[in-house]
Amino acid sequence: MKVLIISDVHSNFRALEAVEKQEKTWDKLLFVGDAVDFGFQPHECLTWLREHGALCVQGNHDEGFLARLNEGFRSMELDKTEHFWQHNLSLMTDRDIEFLRSFPVERIVGIDGITYCMMHIYQHEFGDDNALNHQMKDYNVVDRAEKYWREKVGVTGGKRVFLVGDSHRCGLLQLRKDLIALNPGSLAYRLGADTYYKGGDYIVVEDGIPHFRFVSYDTAEDYADICARPFTGHDKNAGMAIFRPEN
Repeated sequence: MKVLIISDVHSNFRALEAVEKQEKTWDKLLFVGDAVDFGFQPHECLTWLREHGALCVQGNHDEGFLARLNEGFRSMELDKTEHFWQHNLSLMTDRDIEFLRSFPVERIVGIDGITYCMMHIYQHEFGDDNALNHQMKDYNVVDRAEKYWREKVGVTGGKRVFLVGDSHRCGLLQLRKDLIALNPGSLAYRLGADTYYKGGDYIVVEDGIPHFRFVSYDTAEDYADICARPFTGHDKNAGMAIFRPEN
């Protein structure tokens, strides 16, 4: 069975189109959070995930977006200081929002003898700052991961995989012989020094073996969009860095 694993799409439908063109087909689709924010096509992305039967979990940007709606911002008009969440909201349907609300924070999935524990960010159980993503030198991370699995997941036997997102950096951490942590990276955009080349990371698992893959796509149209819009502050700076065409 072929399992496609993606994360951190951030309303970037061009990225989804590119990976679908590159992979063509798959049997299962796992999405590790952050469907919206920092991009221009939230409706298309959520529709694509829904129509492709993705098994999803909620990301921190998804959570933040929904929190604003819960606080009564649904009827807020776009003003001269536009934000990505406002822009995304103006393009989303009620069905999109309902679908986004359906994403659980954590999901356990069994495929081909592998148990995946999906969660966008692991915080308190593994350390103070997303240990599986950022603190791989912390020797206690193995004990924390094993303790969490036994107490919260409980599935024994076969291969066990913590599937995380958020850091926008792909990687594999071997915790025990039968327990690993996987991060597919970001399909939509890269952070820091990685932004000099454009494209996205993702994972394909075939016959139980993860393969890290990269796909490139054109960001020029999105860059023109961010330049033309009245974004300011962090939204403007992030958008410029994310979508600036590769030199």
